[in-house]
Amino acid sequence: MRMESQNLDDTIETIQRNVNIYGGYMQSTSLNQNTSYSRSYSATIRIPADKYQEFLESINNSGNTVSYSEEVKDVTDSYTDLEARLVSYKAEEQKVLEFYDKAETLEELLIVEERLSEIRYEIEYLEAQIKNYDLLISYSTLNITVTETKTYTPVSQSFGSRLVSAFTNGLSGFISNVEDFIVDLVYNIWTIIFVVLLICLAVFLYKKFRNRKR
Repeated sequence: MRMESQNLDDTIETIQRNVNIYGGYMQSTSLNQNTSYSRSYSATIRIPADKYQEFLESINNSGNTVSYSEEVKDVTDSYTDLEARLVSYKAEEQKVLEFYDKAETLEELLIVEERLSEIRYEIEYLEAQIKNYDLLISYSTLNITVTETKTYTPVSQSFGSRLVSAFTNGLSGFISNVEDFIVDLVYNIWTIIFVVLLICLAVFLYKKFRNRKR
């Protein structure tokens, strides 16, 4: 989801509050200063699958949604394969343990222990994969980016509405550019004063040199 907000701090607060309300958690967040006067907020959010649509509705009015896309992945085959492999390795583990009890030489014992170690490593790996799938199935993941802006990107409009929007946005952009110019001017005021003094000094010295030459 990509959103725009005219008050980024309020939008962030709304998102975080509703994450808690619907029993989710923030997997990652970042706040970036895109330009001198614009910020953006990005987050990866995990929400219980059965609460996901309610959560989307709760944050939908906190800004202007520019774009949204959704993807659903069927993991049934992969999940079933993991479970089958886990059952197979656990069965083999039991057989190897039987050989372990029957080992008569040190060499046989070492071979059995090595194989047992390999099997248990695979079992731990498969159990971790299944646990990860369980988590993915239980929660939906939302990647959201919110950009701070003074004017929202217009949605599909009539010709007249587009003209009004263009005029309004153009005026807003002009005012914004004037504000930026004034801020930059104040920021560089001492550099400008220094340059003006240098020019005045150069003109003064030039006139003085020319008068002497005459």
